[in-house]
Amino acid sequence: MFTIASNTVINYHKRERCKTEPIDFGKVELKYHLEDLIIDRELKELLLKAIMCLEERQENIIALKFGACLTNRQIAGLMRLTESNVGTILYRSLKKLKDILKEQGVVS
Repeated sequence: MFTIASNTVINYHKRERCKTEPIDFGKVELKYHLEDLIIDRELKELLLKAIMCLEERQENIIALKFGACLTNRQIAGLMRLTESNVGTILYRSLKKLKDILKEQGVVS
């Protein structure tokens, strides 16, 4: 009985797969254009260079916050700091990053 049901389902999916219409790529809207991808890549490179200008502790906190998606409390536990201290370091790090990127003309 199970084999009959299984074969019926398989046959149904085979028939339905054959009924699909061909894709008209002229109508498909690409989410990103090549120019956007290049700009994104360049911005990421500039951001990484700016992050490398920070102190090691600041780099680590930014990596844990935005790369590993950890909370300030989790970062504090890992780095043996207070949660408040992590928040302060994070705030100052982001401000310094913004200043560096302003100097480079990336942000206004």
